Amino acid sequence: MTQIQKTVAICVVAGMALSSSSAFAQSKPDDERAVGSKVTLSTCVEKGQKADTFVMTHVAAVPAHAPSHGRVVYWFDSVKPLRAHVGHQVNIMGTITDVDSEEMEVKLGEDGKGGWTVEVEGPGRDVKATPAQLGVSTAGRKSGKADIQTTVVKVKIDTLTMVSASCSTM
Repeated sequence: MTQIQKTVAICVVAGMALSSSSAFAQSKPDDERAVGSKVTLSTCVEKGQKADTFVMTHVAAVPAHAPSHGRVVYWFDSVKPLRAHVGHQVNIMGTITDVDSEEMEVKLGEDGKGGWTVEVEGPGRDVKATPAQLGVSTAGRKSGKADIQTTVVKVKIDTLTMVSASCSTM
């Protein structure tokens, strides 16, 4: 997996179970053929800015999911297995249940301190994180907000195994 693919393959997990609502879907990417296939993610678990939300960093996916609409974000069916693993490196094996086109919004001042926040729109509940957690550059941005097209790959977690009690650069 190239460094660009690792940067693009940012994982985000919502604090709610996936819903089948299509209200959040803007359009379907061309890669829905992945639905039903297995994926293995090696990643670090970090807390999101809202309670019971998590951000996956340093993601390596096998097989790598091609971004048909911008970056790739993995969205899990449940956060229950992640709660005990904040700060840990884990391997997650799962089944792809859906692929949608969504977006990330980069906003100034949303963190209450005047800094930047990135919000990932997804099924059920949006997740807010820092630009560093999501690998988003704010260089040259002055104000307002910007949208980044994102391919959301929804995954049902089959197994989660802790690899290390601390996260290291993979």
